[in-house]
Amino acid sequence: MQRGDSVALMLGNRPEFHIADLAAMTLGATPFSIFQTFTPDQVAFIVGDAGAKVAIVEEQHPELFPPDS
Repeated sequence: MQRGDSVALMLGNRPEFHIADLAAMTLGATPFSIFQTFTPDQVAFIVGDAGAKVAIVEEQHPELFPPDS
């Protein structure tokens, strides 16, 4: 991850979200949230449109984040 990269965050309302968000911003990246209610197609579109280099996904929702996006 480098300054200017975008980072997808698919985490619930928990302390780890804020840690990941702050870590990305501290590195100069731009974090953005993905709602867990989105379909895999919606997730793929958002991640592709944002050009995310990294995704941090909550363990219980891997099916919402397609591996090829």
